[in-house]
Amino acid sequence: MCYLLTMLTQRQETFRNLVFQGIIPFKAYEQAGFKVTTKHAAESNASRLLKNAEIQASLEELRKPAKKALIATRDELGEIYTIAVKGSKTNIRDKVLAGREISQLYGYYNQPPGQNVNIVFLIGKGYANQLKEGKGGH
Repeated sequence: MCYLLTMLTQRQETFRNLVFQGIIPFKAYEQAGFKVTTKHAAESNASRLLKNAEIQASLEELRKPAKKALIATRDELGEIYTIAVKGSKTNIRDKVLAGREISQLYGYYNQPPGQNVNIVFLIGKGYANQLKEGKGGH
């Protein structure tokens, strides 16, 4: 993992792991094996321990992969939009919107500011007839 993790004592490391897992700091302090005389003392000591530079640095190291995983890549977005376009249960409006997103995502066209570009998918005669009659697309 990280070199900073080796600087922590066993109890500090346990405390850090519990906090990382979402345990309330004063409870993590107690569960890590630190001596607790009162709830107030545990809250104060847990707060002080959370401010420890080594604990902060090691928590940040643990959080890095989670932060990175929150951001979808262009290809992941493209895959989601492609599933929407190809999906048999996706309505036409959503297919058009997904197609537009794919086009922008991969630079299939450069849309000048203020200009609307419409992409239309015609699926079967029924939808084409609805468009002619002004009923399709909504």
